[in-house]
Amino acid sequence: MNIQQKKWVNKSENAEQVQELLNYLFANCGQDNNSIGCQQVEAFAATALVSEMEVGEVDWDDKRINGIKFDSSLPVCLESMILDLMLGNFPYSDSMGNIELIEDTFNTLGNGNPSGIDFVATYKVANISGNGATSPISYDSTTNIYSLEITIDTDLVANGTKLSIIKTVLHESIHAYLKYLAKQFPAYFNDPNGSFSNLIAAYQTYNNSNDAHHIYMASIITNMANNVSNFVQEKYGYPVSTSDYYEAVCWSGITHLRNGNLNPLFSSNYPSFNDQQNIIKIFNTENGTASYPGYSPLINNNCN
Repeated sequence: MNIQQKKWVNKSENAEQVQELLNYLFANCGQDNNSIGCQQVEAFAATALVSEMEVGEVDWDDKRINGIKFDSSLPVCLESMILDLMLGNFPYSDSMGNIELIEDTFNTLGNGNPSGIDFVATYKVANISGNGATSPISYDSTTNIYSLEITIDTDLVANGTKLSIIKTVLHESIHAYLKYLAKQFPAYFNDPNGSFSNLIAAYQTYNNSNDAHHIYMASIITNMANNVSNFVQEKYGYPVSTSDYYEAVCWSGITHLRNGNLNPLFSSNYPSFNDQQNIIKIFNTENGTASYPGYSPLINNNCN
């Protein structure tokens, strides 16, 4: 612990919260301080402590920090990555350059709310078709909390690179935030000339929110790539490479609509079939779903 944390822990008014933290550590670690599972417990506790110091909300029984809940299915490595990306356990540099939508995604899920948490996303792992999936959103009138689940595919965790996993966590978290916005602030999606004009137009055309979200993400693909590239360069030592490469990775899951047609922004940005195939080969390589002559991941580092 740093000096500020030690001071907070030693204040009498924080005694109850400190005892809850100690109870969590003892119940889940006991005397086995060196196991991988215990390292996971300690990482969660360390982030929870920072959150409580910042007047955040921690539910030790549910394993939730603010709006992010960790399912028991998460492996140690993936939980650590979500802690770093979504809860700011890793200190971002000033060069992250997030646009408002991405910043709001992190803030809504990862930061505390003085009025009380009103949105919770549970991150989990399961065998699914595709790299990730975000469930429909539900509302509990008793707690006044919106909730949903974000599932990361088991095969991606086992075979994909950290770059591809971070991209997927961001992609699905944006889905989650957009679903929350649509329920909590529907007026945002009633203005055809507002910030979500292309999302509104896409929904009117395709009549499903998944395609509408993907067309919207395609419109901010450069911003998503900037966030992902800055993060993996600082956290995992990735090379600077080119912005085109990180953009290619972020097109994963966005290139096609549900009907099998190309995302219109993908085809307009890359009218050449060869360019389209190059992007698909890049993200398939990072996802670990296919291999091609002349293609390899920037860094061959899977989660496990």
